[in-house]
Amino acid sequence: MTHTYIRSSGRVESPPARGGRARDLETLERWLAAGTSAVVTGSVGSGRSHVAGRVADALTRNGLTVIRAHASTPDLADVLRRVVDQVPGIRTARPLPAARPVVVIDDGHLMPPDLRAALVDARASERCTLLVTVDDTGGDPRHLRARDLEAGGDQAVRTAQAAHEILGLWRNGYAERLDLSPLDAAEVDAMIDSIAGQVALDQATRVQIQRRSGGRPFLVRELTFEALESDGTERTVTGYAFPSPHAPRARILELVSSRVSMLDDDERSTLVLLARLDGVPYQRAARLFGETILRVLGARGLARVQGQGDRILRADLLEAEAALARTDPEAVDALTRRVVASLLQEAAHGVPLNPKESLLIARTLTDDGRRDAAERFGEDTLAAVHLVAARLANDVGMTHDALAFAEIAGRGGSDAYAACERGRALTVLGNPARAMEVLEALDTASLTPAERIEALHWRVLSTHAAMPGTDRVHRLLDAIANGADADPDERAQAAVIGAAMSLGLMEWESALRAARDASALTASPLVRLRAQRAVVLALGHLGRGAELGDAIDEGLGLVSRRSDRRGTYDDILLEEARLELLSASAFSRRLCRLDLPDLERELDAWVESAIAQDAQWFIPVLGAITGGVALDLGRLDRAEAELTLADDRLIGPDIGTWRLWIGMQRARVLALRGRTEEAERIATEIAHRADPRYPYQRMLAEGVRVEILASRGRPEEAATLLLDVGELSGDAHALRAGMLFRAWTLGSADPRLVEGARLVRERTDVPALHGMAEVVEGSRTADAALVAQGVRTLEESGLHQQALTACEDLLRMLAGGEPGPALTDARATLGRIQARIDRGAPATATSTVAPVLDVSMLTRRELEIGVLAAQGLSNREIAGRLFLSVRTVESHLYQARAKLGAPSRRALAGLLDTPGASSLVAGR
Repeated sequence: MTHTYIRSSGRVESPPARGGRARDLETLERWLAAGTSAVVTGSVGSGRSHVAGRVADALTRNGLTVIRAHASTPDLADVLRRVVDQVPGIRTARPLPAARPVVVIDDGHLMPPDLRAALVDARASERCTLLVTVDDTGGDPRHLRARDLEAGGDQAVRTAQAAHEILGLWRNGYAERLDLSPLDAAEVDAMIDSIAGQVALDQATRVQIQRRSGGRPFLVRELTFEALESDGTERTVTGYAFPSPHAPRARILELVSSRVSMLDDDERSTLVLLARLDGVPYQRAARLFGETILRVLGARGLARVQGQGDRILRADLLEAEAALARTDPEAVDALTRRVVASLLQEAAHGVPLNPKESLLIARTLTDDGRRDAAERFGEDTLAAVHLVAARLANDVGMTHDALAFAEIAGRGGSDAYAACERGRALTVLGNPARAMEVLEALDTASLTPAERIEALHWRVLSTHAAMPGTDRVHRLLDAIANGADADPDERAQAAVIGAAMSLGLMEWESALRAARDASALTASPLVRLRAQRAVVLALGHLGRGAELGDAIDEGLGLVSRRSDRRGTYDDILLEEARLELLSASAFSRRLCRLDLPDLERELDAWVESAIAQDAQWFIPVLGAITGGVALDLGRLDRAEAELTLADDRLIGPDIGTWRLWIGMQRARVLALRGRTEEAERIATEIAHRADPRYPYQRMLAEGVRVEILASRGRPEEAATLLLDVGELSGDAHALRAGMLFRAWTLGSADPRLVEGARLVRERTDVPALHGMAEVVEGSRTADAALVAQGVRTLEESGLHQQALTACEDLLRMLAGGEPGPALTDARATLGRIQARIDRGAPATATSTVAPVLDVSMLTRRELEIGVLAAQGLSNREIAGRLFLSVRTVESHLYQARAKLGAPSRRALAGLLDTPGASSLVAGR
């Protein structure tokens, strides 16, 4: 609801704005999501910061880009460098993101004048959407920074002047206003009337609302809803005593929020715990406070919310915490300290905490609190909690917090792990030389094998960041490989790092051998997972689909066999390695175009899982891969959104190649949409970032200009550049197949097309890659049958856009000859593919070809899978029965079709759905 209220307070009022004043967070969120800026006003203690934080979190969850900072941040100018013009303090201006960001500034009246003016100009020129909180009463006791003070000026006057300038956005119609200052009695009555609608509340209830709320608008709203809830059931047929378009959800939210103030301490503590630790299972809260949560849900009428799912209940409890904070702000801190003490007590008794709980403890404890906790629960417990908190803080970009937590963790826990987190934070903060010093100061002789592995990992990353290039790193790895005191796990980790470097140098076979050797050398699940990641990436680039599926299954099996995870730092490392393997498998599957529609759905599920686990570093990587898949499927809107969000959220010291890859994909999307200037800006940025010593980065930096040239009407030049870039990829035939197909669509007649397509068909076993190669080779050699085979393969692989392009070329080839069945089939295929694209329907079987059965050339596995497919089982069902991955089944089916000459799955079923074929399986 948005209303304009007449003020009766004694402070100086600004002229009325063209817009109204919001009295609820929902309206504020809708304004900002729609691109309308807002100014939040109120005195000290009115909840300005709380409102800004809640809205910023909600906008982030909804997928908007949010830049959030306090006005007193020392490097505020640098934080805002993407949206403001050059002002003192900005180091390097970054290009504007494709989507207009929302800039959230708390206590905007404390900003220096030049930056404040620049930010107002940025909003006026629509470079950002602005949410600023200001004290428009002149009652904020904090001072401006020294560089912002004018000699002889009065502090209150300058603060008021700053607030006046920011409110100019509201007065001039550039922004809406949310006013948190207390209402007088008349304004409270007006607000009650606007909420109650046709329901008349008695005067005693109105007086009680005025007294209990103290004029605070949000509390007025909640107490009004409480009054309506308690008395309204007799006045309406529906049971909802207020006119809300969001009922019953709005009713549930308001009921939970308004009634928190009536709970006793234990009940409040439970609700606060659930709200603060969003995502923690409710059973955990019940264990912390006995059966309190059940009593709360039952006694307060909230049990019925469970019927709508835990997700709604969790959102309700977040609202409950907000209501408690507004009712009694000091109670939240006190109750949080109680929760922290309970968590520490559990940790001391061996109950595993999740990372978010450890982070809550580390951020809540003061220096005195840490000393008390160390005496009460032990230095080792406190160190273990802070070590996990440092890891999570580094993961989510809280780098300075991670440094502080790691220092505490090193006092009573693992010095090596604490040094790793310090080194990681220092590298991100731009001081890799100091990170090297911290890690090299460790006494390796006293470290455990697991600590040696992790210390080596971060030593290499910090060394590479401090001294780009491979020479220093190679010397370090050689010293470990040949060292007399190195154990097998450490040698294996060194081999894994060497394999990763070989991937960057595009030495695919070398990387594959090194990673497999490392996996065979060690028994450490962590090192084996990292080795398997390198194996998966190498196989994906090489285009070996059958081996790729087996490698993915083997890697995931390494973790699935572990059941003794207890939330320790080692378990977190193992989980992160598993997530990295997942991202590598998704990336390789996307390279090979293995069942892209299914991959897209799996990626969405993985993102939801990562959000639930708070694996923030993993989410943008998955989003980047999702954007690439959407690009392959022709969904440019989603591709642009996913890639932009991934680029904005990517954090960490080891993201250089990811950043380049995302930039290249974003530039491709922008160029395809005709926004070549934005694509050029990204291309220039990539060219500056890429390290020419690494062929992979050089390939990305040069390849980014292909679509820009094509969009500017220079397709021949674009195709030539693409083929030249393809020469850098070596044996990466999965990469090469996509490049060849794109060069062909650009009209290239280069002889390298046919040669490269034949290599792809010879060296890979992935259906989609073969389909693209068949189309390219058949088109350039005038082999219509080969093109038709490629069209069928692409269609069955789910690449309908590519199949459509190839089928159109096939029609052009056949149109010059005599009409016949081939031309008729091509026209029917084109219509079917186009209809499928238009409605997004799944593929249907089409072929009626009946080749001759000759199973002697099939392997036992190919025949076994083929017979099951002929019996009507889906790929997923076959995979479950034979304990294989879906990708492995798909690859074996394709090999069987190729060997028997069956152009489709239906044709293969016609061959193998016989008793003779089944008996051959039994006889082998």
